[in-house]
Amino acid sequence: MEKNPRKHSIVAFIPLRGGSKSIPHKNIKNIAGKPLSFWVIETALKSSAVDKIFVSTDSEEIKQVVNQIKNDKLEIISRSKKSATDQAATELAML
Repeated sequence: MEKNPRKHSIVAFIPLRGGSKSIPHKNIKNIAGKPLSFWVIETALKSSAVDKIFVSTDSEEIKQVVNQIKNDKLEIISRSKKSATDQAATELAML
């Protein structure tokens, strides 16, 4: 039996910049016992509608933290410094 009867795969794209100025390192700060980024990643992992999750980051520290989540649906991709500035559109991180 086919695992995904839909015609197209559904992906979640989660951009996690390392250079937040308002709250430094916010994506890896512990909130209620786990890093902030884990909340959204784990929610996407629990969704039966999502086939693949891409976490895009420019930070080696964020990569190390996210790598603690072991799941075949999760893939970390490198984001260029140019696409991780305050002025950069999120869409730029997808290219």
